[in-house]
Amino acid sequence: MNKTVSFFISIILLIISTATVGVHANDDAKPLDQDKNNFYKSAALSVRDKIRKAMPTAPVGWTASDEVKIDSFPDPESDGINQYYRFSYQIHYKRLAGIKEEKKRLAEVYAESSERHGEEVNAQIDDLLRQQTVASEALRKASRRKNEAEIQRLNNELEENGRKMRAIHEDVEEKISRDVSQYLLKDTDAVINIVVNNERADDVYGDPLTVSEAAFAFQREGERKGPTTWQEGKTIILYGDWQQVGFGVFRGHLLPGPNNPKAQTICITITGARNRAVDLMNQMDSKAILSLMK
Repeated sequence: MNKTVSFFISIILLIISTATVGVHANDDAKPLDQDKNNFYKSAALSVRDKIRKAMPTAPVGWTASDEVKIDSFPDPESDGINQYYRFSYQIHYKRLAGIKEEKKRLAEVYAESSERHGEEVNAQIDDLLRQQTVASEALRKASRRKNEAEIQRLNNELEENGRKMRAIHEDVEEKISRDVSQYLLKDTDAVINIVVNNERADDVYGDPLTVSEAAFAFQREGERKGPTTWQEGKTIILYGDWQQVGFGVFRGHLLPGPNNPKAQTICITITGARNRAVDLMNQMDSKAILSLMK
């Protein structure tokens, strides 16, 4: 046989042989990986559906939307010992009633207050700007003459000028904040976030809260963020085996086991006004949620 023809036949046979091995290898791996994925999906989605049913309905004048994120699937190389799922579920409640009117009123009060208090300090600011211009020009001249004493005096004057400008700005901002305080938009939305089988929980702190069968529970008030923004507080509830390992940091203990369908740790975070969070917590079917761990 021609050597060239023989060479090409050998190459073709090698390719066919390699492809055949690849197909058989994939066929062997797929069922195992698919079984694991099926377990993770079915277990997590089953728990997700039960959590969904346990959530409160939207209050009157509010709307609700939810989402689920399954963020942990089996490692194809897993030996089958640690096969618990992990996922997060979130439902977001938004208030519709009165929002447009409240936003409009806040904007009007803020604009009026800013203009009024700005006009009150215009003369002071203009005078400081004139002083700064004069001092800056004098500093350039002193620098050319290398008059160190004059340079130091003028730098001190400019620094004091800057301090006065900042003080005026802070005073105006404080006055505006007081004027708009009662018009800040509060209790406009609330979020319930639930993480199942997580091994770490951060930002967990506040006043201790008594919640039946919870390992830990805390609640903290909202706070102001800027002159026109209010950040709602948080209520955090930890179910399962948790230990505190630092300020606001907790570690959850998960028992190893193959294809474990049980939820071992549950972290519930409710972001919203204190009364709203309490109402949502009371309306939540906590028995159904705790049943996931039994």
